[in-house]
Amino acid sequence: MKIFNKKASKIAAVSAMLIAGAFMTTGGVPKTAYASTLSEKQNIIKTVSSVGSYSLLEKSADDNDYNVSNYVAKYVDTIQTPSFSVINGNELKITTKDAAKGSCWYNANFFVYTDLSDNLSYAIKNGAISVNASVYLKSGTEKKTDTEDKTYADLYAGVRNGDSSFTNKSSSNSGAEDKNFSSALSVASSQNQGAESSNYLKYEMNLSSSDLAGLEVKSLMLRAHSEFVFDWWVQYNTLYMKDPVLRITTDDEEKPYVSGVTVSDGENGVKTAEIEVADSGSGVYAVSVYDGETLISEKTSEYSDDRRTATFGYELEADKNYKIIITDNVGNTSEYPLAVGGISAEKLFTDKAISFTANLPAIYDYRFTLDKAEPTKNSAALTELNGVTEAEVAGKGDYVIKVYGFSDSGYAVKYEVSFRVDDTDYIIYKTVKNCTVDLPSAVRYGTTVTPEIVPESGYELYKIIVDGEEATCFDGFTLTITEDTYIEVICRRRLTDLNPGTTEFLYNKSAIELNYLTDADLSAVTFTYNDSTELPSAAGKYSVKWYVDNDELVGNGEFTVIIDPLVINVLSVKTEYVYGDSEFVYELSAGDEAITVKFTNALGLAPVGGKPKLPGKYGFEFVSADKSIELDGEISGNMTIEKAKISFDVSVPFEKFEGIREELEIRLKEKIEEVKDKFKVCLYYEDSEVESIYDAGNYSYTIEIDDELKDLYEVEESDGSFVIEPKTVTVLPGRGQYKYVGQPDGILTYTASEALPRGLSMSGALLREAGDTAGEYPIYIGTLRATDDTTGEKTVNYEVELDSSEQVYYTVLSRKAVVKTFGAKAAFGENLPEVNYAFLYGELAEGDTLTVMAEEKAYNEDGTLKAGTYNLDRIIVTDKNGNDVTVNYSAVVIAGSLTVTPKVITVIPEGFTKIHGQPDGNIGYTAVGLDEKESLDIRVYREAGESAGTYKIRAKIENNPGYEVVVKDAYCTILPETIRVEMQNYFKVYGEADPEFIPSESDLIKKADLVFAREEGETVGEYKIVLASVGNPDYNVEYVPGVLTIERKIVNVKADSLSKVYGEIDPELTFTVYGADNADAKVKLLREEGETAGEYEITATSDVNYEVMLNNAVFAILKAEKELDVKDVTVTYDGTAKGIETGETVTVVYRNANGEVVEAPVNAGVYEAEIIFAGDENYNQAIFYSKLTILKKEVTFVIDQSPVYYRGESVRPEFTMSDDVNAVVEWVSGAPDKAGIYYYTITVSSENYYGRITNYIAVI
Repeated sequence: MKIFNKKASKIAAVSAMLIAGAFMTTGGVPKTAYASTLSEKQNIIKTVSSVGSYSLLEKSADDNDYNVSNYVAKYVDTIQTPSFSVINGNELKITTKDAAKGSCWYNANFFVYTDLSDNLSYAIKNGAISVNASVYLKSGTEKKTDTEDKTYADLYAGVRNGDSSFTNKSSSNSGAEDKNFSSALSVASSQNQGAESSNYLKYEMNLSSSDLAGLEVKSLMLRAHSEFVFDWWVQYNTLYMKDPVLRITTDDEEKPYVSGVTVSDGENGVKTAEIEVADSGSGVYAVSVYDGETLISEKTSEYSDDRRTATFGYELEADKNYKIIITDNVGNTSEYPLAVGGISAEKLFTDKAISFTANLPAIYDYRFTLDKAEPTKNSAALTELNGVTEAEVAGKGDYVIKVYGFSDSGYAVKYEVSFRVDDTDYIIYKTVKNCTVDLPSAVRYGTTVTPEIVPESGYELYKIIVDGEEATCFDGFTLTITEDTYIEVICRRRLTDLNPGTTEFLYNKSAIELNYLTDADLSAVTFTYNDSTELPSAAGKYSVKWYVDNDELVGNGEFTVIIDPLVINVLSVKTEYVYGDSEFVYELSAGDEAITVKFTNALGLAPVGGKPKLPGKYGFEFVSADKSIELDGEISGNMTIEKAKISFDVSVPFEKFEGIREELEIRLKEKIEEVKDKFKVCLYYEDSEVESIYDAGNYSYTIEIDDELKDLYEVEESDGSFVIEPKTVTVLPGRGQYKYVGQPDGILTYTASEALPRGLSMSGALLREAGDTAGEYPIYIGTLRATDDTTGEKTVNYEVELDSSEQVYYTVLSRKAVVKTFGAKAAFGENLPEVNYAFLYGELAEGDTLTVMAEEKAYNEDGTLKAGTYNLDRIIVTDKNGNDVTVNYSAVVIAGSLTVTPKVITVIPEGFTKIHGQPDGNIGYTAVGLDEKESLDIRVYREAGESAGTYKIRAKIENNPGYEVVVKDAYCTILPETIRVEMQNYFKVYGEADPEFIPSESDLIKKADLVFAREEGETVGEYKIVLASVGNPDYNVEYVPGVLTIERKIVNVKADSLSKVYGEIDPELTFTVYGADNADAKVKLLREEGETAGEYEITATSDVNYEVMLNNAVFAILKAEKELDVKDVTVTYDGTAKGIETGETVTVVYRNANGEVVEAPVNAGVYEAEIIFAGDENYNQAIFYSKLTILKKEVTFVIDQSPVYYRGESVRPEFTMSDDVNAVVEWVSGAPDKAGIYYYTITVSSENYYGRITNYIAVI
């Protein structure tokens, strides 16, 4: 027996619970023999959908051709011949001969599969199903030497993955396995496992609900197999099977229930109801909603993974009464009433006072909340069930009106409406493309706006994107603004007439190019040409269809394109040729490789090689292999081939004289081998025949071919001439050639580009431009040339030229000199006297005169001298004619000094006295030392300053440095000013900064630099204001003091109205101080004494420097919520009333599963307990919920196992029970009708009792 771990066993057990259907047996089926391995799948697999007992081999209802073999799978792995047969209608047999031959095991296997419906699979997974399976097996013998084999039965629960695929462990005396069955849990028979018997024995397997809980089970597999028992060399392995039975049971008696109903508005006034149901046992199977007797179709359904909760959607009418029927996965049902209505409210309120309208059926107790919290039975009640309820919220924000109607059946019908309180203007950001969009820039929350979109000419609306989401409909597009919104509007261009500028083309072998008369980007446009996407090239007529639909363009259309045949004109056909020409020459208006030429000779035949080569007359004709090309023009005619003409390339070895001898090079242009060396050349220089080329000059030549070729070839350009130019020698004058003014010129030097050959030399000289003043003069070629040393004549082979790469100059330099000038003196306004000088280097040219000058700044405009010291650093040189020739001298002047003294004037000022603040007036003076003709601007002034004190008087001459002023001592005296200052009285609040103390004569503060102070102190009281200092000595002050008064500071205190729940300690009294730091104000709060629920006054104290202004705040002691330790109570039925004890004075209301109030629960069942606390001075009313479960009492049985004799009468088992209740006895396989073992089940099932036992009775 295979042992499985507990987890795996649970998985296999689940599948067994889904077997369904009834089986019937028919008459015997003949034995079938198989070659080698027997492996047959089960053709008919039943599906079980409810609890009950199922005979697995009985006929299915839809089986019209019953064969018991279709209800079982068979497998034997053998090299022998196994056989399968049906005996007595429902007994199955597998036999294999020579089971032990060769030490191999050939065990027999039966497999019976059953599939489970989804509801049973979920019930198994939820731990609500137990599975029991039984089967009768035996082995038997086939001959005397054969022995009984061992028989086994196992039950597997799991998932069947397609058709069976059997395998057997090699050399293993064990049962086969189905590789395609994923077992989650398995169990072996609890009796007779491994028995060796020729009589049928019962094998029974049990999978409990706890073992199966949590497992994925969709199928059950019952396996029966034999284990070979060896006793003789040649034996049989035989297995019989009959009456496989599957029993699906449950102990789940919990009914499913409605946990809530959510109602919302549908279309056309219909309400959408989401019905939430639950079942804590096997799980929810289905929900049905009835309008009277009419079943309402569900619109949606959604289950939790374990099916213990589910939501079903229905469309219902308001003001109608409906019935909800719920079924769980094992068949338990419950029924609930349902009626729906609705609530409505504005989506936007601009004030925190809101209202909503209800239209609700009166069968529920309605409560509501506005803060998104779930309403309870203690929440606020509606003002009107069919009218307006008014309420108030905290302020701006999003809110949800939640209205729950609580039913007596324990569920709530839920309504929700969202709204917002908001008076904010939200911004609308817009981005547009190819259009204009008229939208307000900002609107109030909830405002619906309609964009006015005007596409640009030729464009149409394509996309509207709002906050990243693309709109799906443009007609009547509107926006409801609930936040800052980003809208993007895109228009795309509508192409209507996409026609090219040219629609008729001439064939050119290439695909046509269509140049469209549009500026649109056509890269995304799809074109077809006579249903092809390739551009046409052959001549013909084409229908062009186009289509585009993308972000930029949209449109479609059709037009026609014609490609005309190409007419190629044959032009300029050359009909006369020279012998040796290889190509036939002609012109085509358009070249094409499809055009060829056919030639014929004088006999009308094609010439050898296809083309004419020899001299003579020929015919020609042009033809085209391309049907799109038509030929015109000189398409046929005659041609002739004449004798060939030849010519020569003449190569002169050099163009200028090189000083070497070279021969004239003559080459035949045409590469004609027979003419290659058969010609003669004659060369002439200045009309004399020469052998080679040497001197510069004029040459000529003649060319003549041999006589034997003159009949075939004709020479063109048989003579010619050429010139050899003289060689050029360039000379570059020497750079930097010079002389000084007055000196004679030297010989001009130069450098030649190359030396002349022996026998030749340079003669003549370079010359310069005339002139003798200092400066540069260009040098030119002059008389310089190349001459023959023997003849003295100029040579013909060389030409002398000046180097043109640069112009070289001859320089006439000025005289260099160093002149020292000697110092001189003069008075202001005089002319410069003659200044002595000496040459330290150099001298004057004969007839020249030198004059010394002072620097330019030493002179007045009239040429007289300014006062000051100046350098004598300039010279002027003139010639004997008085001309300025200073340029001919480059002189360095060592300057002497010129001193020009100023004129002294004495000024005598008049001193004076004034009071501070008075103006000075004009200061009188007397000037001594001026001539009558002199007029000077003399300014008399005093030292700066307006403070009291003594200031010296000064004088100066403006804008004339030629005079020096001497001032006699004189003074200005300033006396202090007397002022009266009277201080004002001031006030401030404690803690504030002192005000600025300003006297009545406020303008005097800054003027006299007055500083005021007060007596020390910051507490409430009076303080004297004194004059602390006078910073300006220009004033004498008479002061009258003032007073600063410090008053109490008023501090506003906002005390928080606080509360606590009765029985709690006081929270700290919290408050906010406005206008002061409480560390200084020292504000403290107190409340009235008292600890019972109610309101108490809050008061405050503070520091002496503060006066407290306190708001009307209260401290509230709230009633507490009563807490009870309420627990669910579970007891067992004993015939007495049961209840829940709390230890408090409460009222307890019990409701049964139908929602009916039960005064004192006695019978078994689940009771919802509503525990009501009425409330008192310090506690609120409170309702608590609990559950009282009265379990059914289990009945126990005592069975009489004594055998019973069968006498042809009915037989019944004898037993006693622990309680006096009714019991039902059911025979498992029919009532006893003969001797044998008979199994029966005793079941007790009543309102308050349960019990079940399976046993057997032996009938003899």
